Formats: sequence, C-alpha cells, structure tokens
Amino acid sequence: MVSSGWEPRQGFPRTHGPTKCLLSNSLFAWLHSFRSYPMDKVFCTPELVRGICENVALVDTIHLALTCRDIFTRAIPIVWTHVSGVSQLLVLIEGATYEKPLEDEWGPIGDAIIHLPDNLEDLPQSRFGFYAPFVTSLEVYNNRYQGLSVPLLESFALFAFTRAPLPNLKRLSISSGLSSSTKYYSLWVDIFSCSSLEEVRIPSTTSVKRPSIPYTMASHITNALNQHCPEIQILQLYWDDNPSDSFTPHGFPQIHGDPINITKSSMDESLLRYTSLTSISGSMYLLKHSTLIILGSLPELQCLDIHFPDYVPNIPDPDHYILPPDSFPKLNQLLLSNVRESVATSIWKIPAIVARLRSVNIEFEERTGVLYQDVPDSEIFIPLLCTQSPHIHELVLEFDPNIRPLTSDFTEDAFNAISKLELTRLEVFHAYMSKDTLWERLIYTWPTLTVLRWPEHHVKLSKLSLFAEHLPNLEELAVWIDISGPFGELDEKSIKVSQHRLRILESGFHDLGRFGGSFAYKIYRYLRTLIPNAKLKARANSNIISYKDVNVDCTCAAAINVMEELLAFQRHHALDESIEKQFEMLWTTVYKKAKEIRFGELRQLLLSHAANGLPWILDQCQMNQSQDGFT
Repeated sequence: MVSSGWEPRQGFPRTHGPTKCLLSNSLFAWLHSFRSYPMDKVFCTPELVRGICENVALVDTIHLALTCRDIFTRAIPIVWTHVSGVSQLLVLIEGATYEKPLEDEWGPIGDAIIHLPDNLEDLPQSRFGFYAPFVTSLEVYNNRYQGLSVPLLESFALFAFTRAPLPNLKRLSISSGLSSSTKYYSLWVDIFSCSSLEEVRIPSTTSVKRPSIPYTMASHITNALNQHCPEIQILQLYWDDNPSDSFTPHGFPQIHGDPINITKSSMDESLLRYTSLTSISGSMYLLKHSTLIILGSLPELQCLDIHFPDYVPNIPDPDHYILPPDSFPKLNQLLLSNVRESVATSIWKIPAIVARLRSVNIEFEERTGVLYQDVPDSEIFIPLLCTQSPHIHELVLEFDPNIRPLTSDFTEDAFNAISKLELTRLEVFHAYMSKDTLWERLIYTWPTLTVLRWPEHHVKLSKLSLFAEHLPNLEELAVWIDISGPFGELDEKSIKVSQHRLRILESGFHDLGRFGGSFAYKIYRYLRTLIPNAKLKARANSNIISYKDVNVDCTCAAAINVMEELLAFQRHHALDESIEKQFEMLWTTVYKKAKEIRFGELRQLLLSHAANGLPWILDQCQMNQSQDGFT
C-alpha cells in the first residue's frame, strides 16, 4: 500500500504512536486540499491511501491497509463497471490533464479538452491498467451536447492498438448530438473493439429518423467489429446509402497487435459474418432486398429495428420481395419507426419476416400540412397484420397525430382482428374507437394483459373498478379518465378487488385541480381503495391551451401520490380534525401554490406547508415528481 519515494507536502506534520482517531485535523485539511485530479473523487483513492499511510503510525497503517483491501475488492469493480464519458478513462493516463469547458447560466459550453503526453507509449500506465479490466460498459460521450477534444487522440490510439485497452468491455455506446464528433466514431470503435464486446450502439447524431453515418464509415465500422468482436450480439448503426462519400479511415497498420484487414468488404458482406447477432437497429436501407436476404440468413437474429427518415421519396419498398422460406428462423420482434403505411403493408406480405413475430411496435410517419392519399387505415392494415402474425403477444401502434380526423376511426373490424391475438401488452396512440361499446371489450378480451395504454380512450372514473376486477395481472394502465362526475357513483365500499398489481395509472387528469377539497377527497379515497399501490402519472395534454390548468392538474395528481405521508404528518398538527378536513387543508394549499410555481415543482409547492415536518416526505415528493409524476 505504501509507495516508496513519496513524500508529504512540506510542513505537513507526521503523527506518532497508535491512535484510535481516524485522522488529525491537519490531515483532514490536507486531504481536502488534494486536487491532483479534477475528475471524479474515486480517481484520488490511491493517492489518498498513500498519503494516509505515510502519516500515521504503523499499527494504523496495517489496519487501514486491510480495510482498504477489503473495500477495494468489493467496491472498485462495482464502481468501474459502467463508465459514462471516455474522459474519465483518459484522465487516468500518466501525465494527462483535463481542461473544463466554459460555462454559462445554461451549463457547459464549448469542448472539454484532454491533453495527453507526447511520449505516451514510453510512460508506465499502471493506473490505467489497474482500473481498465473492471470496465464492462462505456459511453464515450456522457453528454450528447458536450464536445470533447483530444488533440493527441492518435497517440492514445497507437498506445491502445498494441493491446486491448478495456479487455473485458461488453457494451460500447457512441452518441453525440454534435456533428463534429461523427468523424471520430470509427476511431473510437477501432480503439475499444475487443473479443469480449457484445453490444455496440451508435445512434444518429440529430434524430434517429435521419441517418448520420456515411456508408463507407459504417462499412469500416462493421468490418472492424467483425474482425475483432466475434461475439457481437447487438448492433445499432444508422447510415446512408452513398458509397461515394468522402470518409477516409485512419492509416494505422495494425490494431491490438493484429494487422488491419485491408479488404474493403461491403456492408452486406460484413453483416453476413455476424453469426452471433441477436438484434440490429438501423436505417431504412436494412430493407434492401440483398440486405434482407443476408439478415434472414443470420441464425440468431431475434429483433429487427428499422427507422425511416423524414421526407425521403425513394424509400425501399419490399413489395414483391421473395425470401427463402427458412429466412429469419428466430425473428420474434419487429420495430418500425416513422414508417409509411404502404411500406408496412408490403412488409406484412413477406411471411418469412412476420410469421413468427411475438412483439410488434409500429410508429407511422408524421405528415404536417399536406393531405396524403397514403393514410394509415386501421380497417385494412390491422386485419392484415393480425392474420399474417397470429402469435403476437405485445402490440404497440402509434398513428400520425397530425391527421387525427383521418386516423381517429379505430373500427370494429380492426378491433375484431386484434381480439383474436393473445395479448399481454397493448398500446395504441392517436386513435379513437368508432363505437362506444368497444371500450368494454378492452376489459374482457385479454384477461392476461399486464400493460394497457390507450391514452385517447375515454373512461369514466367510476368505471376504473372494472379494469381492476377483470384484469388481475394489469400493472400499467393509461386511458383518458373522465373525472367530471357525478361523484355519487364513487362508492369505494362496494369495490371488491382481490389483487392490486397495478403500479402506474397514467392520464391527463384534466380538471382535477378545479375540484374543491370535499370532492377531491372522494376521488382520493376511491383511488386509494381501488388501486392502493399505484402511482398517478400525469400525461400533459397538448390540446389544453392554458398552461396554468396543466400545471394545476399535474401537480394535484402528483400530490395524491404522497398524500398518505402528508396526512400522517398533518395529524400531528391537527389532532382534532377528521382525516377529510386534514385532506381539505392540504388540498387547498396544493391548489393555491400550484398556480404560483413553475410546472411540476412539487417540492417547492409543499415547502411552506411542511417545512417543519419530516425531510423524507419532501424528498419523496421530489422523487415522485421526477420519476413517477410526469411524462
């Protein structure tokens, strides 16, 4: 533990003799002033231990060494399992310095700069080598909109190419919102690719609907991964289809001691060798006939995720595609984002892709200001989907919200089609049922549902008991709850629900804030009796113009989530009042303050009412607001 040659700062007093105190005040002051590394405090651990051991008695040093060995053995591998920001690794290099970016009132601006030493290969890197084996997950950019500049990155690349810098890395993510960072993507992949790597995610620079990786760079990345990562299982990569782009890979002769494969394979040729791949997420060019044939031959592929760009006329349409009958032997999940209805229809005419699907997620293309003839028609497409994919258990459909009058009619034929599926998860967005009687079939058709989200579907508050009674496995429910009354129907005493698995109730809770304390108390009692373990999750309604109304409704919904704790505190100050009266006092405070604060600041809202109460109540309010209360 003690490193020879290290000396304490001048004037630092040494301690003598065994002592039970942890450290002297002077040592605490010295440790507090230690600023050798400006990054995470864990970087200073070896230096702190070294400083302590040099300045306490031998018996304390031995005890501390044994304690630290146990702590290091247990904690360090856990702390370094996931690293957010490659700068945290680069700063471990001997002689590296970190320069913080400038900041304004909105946060950091400009690039953070890592200065690496010129003679990197000649310096001992025991510090980097100590932590590197613990890292199994790395995000190169910890902030999508924070730039990172490494002037001598090539020097680190040469150092890394002689060995695998992170030998146990399993997950690599390279995501930046700055287009200037894109040119380094392939170099980061080359640096950190290793035999243990299983998952690589490179999302789009700006939007997943717009490919940002040139074709030649994407081809270089897939070739590098194929050469050095034989066990790659998950790949997320978006590219365009212009083979004549100007990307030029680096000219290093070898990576990790192995000669670089100078053979320039095409994207299809690279993907053909990904025999362990289980999931791929990419741009619309995954739908090219040749690429589909390659993907269909991969024996382990289970998930296909395709994102379509905005306003691109020449989208590959797989109409009349013929694939070998044994294609996609294990494909069970298909996700389509921003897809046109005609393209989706063509896909569902290819049995090799859709016949064995168990999970389907479709987000139809948004079109603003233009009336298209190609409008998603639930009455035509959904029966086709259900007929061709009869084994679906999870179905998510998101229609275009910008042409609501055309997509609002979720017909009885469409509902009859999905009713034949044995669903455990159903989510439908921006669609309305054409008949009022269809909503009751939601309750009785799929008794094993665990997630039901249909935010545009209107349900009276008094009818929520039907969901609780007939969907015993339901854990998440999202509907438009009509709480306009009458409240005489809210009889919590008649509710007989044996299981309470519901954990999230999501709605806009429109007009919840306009009710007085007595009516709000009836709502509160009804919900707590019906779904005692569920949190209310307020979904802001884009159709409501009044910002204050949204603020009040969402804040009141969040207050209900912590009302039991607040009532417990309130009882200490109003012992003579009934629970209903105590609730009304709290509700009045919530209502008044909700109009004065910014959207969702529940902690600030309740400070004036419970400042002298239990701090954990306020912490729970804040946690509820940030995690459970709003979307």
